[in-house]
Amino acid sequence: MPIDETGFRRKRFPELVSDMEGKSREAFGEDINTSETTLLGIMLRLMSWIIADIWQDVEDVYHSSDMHTAEGYRLIRLAANKGVIPIEEQYATGTLRILGVPGYTEPAGFLIKTGEGVLFETTQSVTLNSNGSGDVSIEAMEPGDSGNVEPETITIVVNPNANVTMVTNLVATSGGRDQETQTEFRERYFEEVRDPSSSANPSQYKKWAKEIPGVYDARVFRAAGGGGNVLVVILNADNRAPSAAVVRAVNDYIQSVKPVDAVVTVRSVTEVLINITATLTLKESSDLSSVTEQCQTAVSNYLSSITDTIVRFNRISEALLSVEDVLDHDGLQINGGKGNLQLAEDEVPIAGAINFI
Repeated sequence: MPIDETGFRRKRFPELVSDMEGKSREAFGEDINTSETTLLGIMLRLMSWIIADIWQDVEDVYHSSDMHTAEGYRLIRLAANKGVIPIEEQYATGTLRILGVPGYTEPAGFLIKTGEGVLFETTQSVTLNSNGSGDVSIEAMEPGDSGNVEPETITIVVNPNANVTMVTNLVATSGGRDQETQTEFRERYFEEVRDPSSSANPSQYKKWAKEIPGVYDARVFRAAGGGGNVLVVILNADNRAPSAAVVRAVNDYIQSVKPVDAVVTVRSVTEVLINITATLTLKESSDLSSVTEQCQTAVSNYLSSITDTIVRFNRISEALLSVEDVLDHDGLQINGGKGNLQLAEDEVPIAGAINFI
């Protein structure tokens, strides 16, 4: 049977060939030659290959009915039955300040970029005031998280203009995000189905927060004071604090949809620097600078994997020892202590300084 207690089990090519060879011996006798060099053997293998493809299609149909195993558009269709749809890619937006000739009007579509080549364009025309200054909305040319750039990084005019002497973004751009991956979408589906949101529970606030581009997760707490006081703490894709613009966007949206009697505070997660001190024993001819960089990476990888609020001493030790040139260490301290570091629920650990004695 193709379906047993473990689910669907399709027949694969070798099994199909074996079955057909058995049927051939039943029909033509045990001495019939079904090797792959005979005409019969070739025909049996050709038919087995075609039938194996059919079995594969049947297996795909079977798995497409289960959210745990469905792929592609089948996954999207299943989730849509519960009102969950994928989060599409978003374009980062912001504000550009243009300095130049007073009274000059720059039409929409003015192209600018960062030193790293991230392109933006103005979305409307702007006329410079009597001081030769004007602010205008901009949007990234490509969707995705790459469009979220730091303040004062959009400084290059793509097509130089004598009427424009300088451009910059005084605040960070925000709102850009990559399209939700299939894994992220599946996880969000189960999160919403297993913990249905309503206007009064934390899941609803979390759902509202994650609807804003730039927010990948949110932690919801009943704030001090009881009653309808709610604290929403948001994180970006790197498990770090989002920009101030994203915090404002989340706050504005939640304030517009929350229950009337709820008092809601929205803020970014608090980043806690994790500083490491230790004495290392290295292999001969090891380069301390290179080892330090590798240790920094190992510690960062561990910190980004933490799903609770404890930075574990032993895991930091393991991270250091995972670097090939590190033979041993002594005197390990995490933020001046020699044990686990307990964080608050609204804090995340961020790799800080590593000092090796």
